[in-house]
Amino acid sequence: MASDPAIAAYAWSRYRRVMRWLMAITVALMLVALRLAVQHAGSGSIRRYVVAALCVGLAMLLSSALMGFIFLRRRWQAGAAGENPPPVRRRSDAPE
Repeated sequence: MASDPAIAAYAWSRYRRVMRWLMAITVALMLVALRLAVQHAGSGSIRRYVVAALCVGLAMLLSSALMGFIFLRRRWQAGAAGENPPPVRRRSDAPE
């Protein structure tokens, strides 16, 4: 396993960025799905819509988180093995 803190920090920052995008996509898709459900199913119990939205949204976020961890792990192992390591960003105020 890679024990380089720079690689680990890069990988986790990338994972957080990917998860933010996936969270935004999930919320947008859930709003569209709720709108379509209300239009096609008519008026019904609001609890049914809320529970359906929460279940589908949590399933989407869980699957995206697990896929992200697999990506993170494979990328981290590749960096540890010396195969195409991720670029290390240096702070602008750090001495060279």
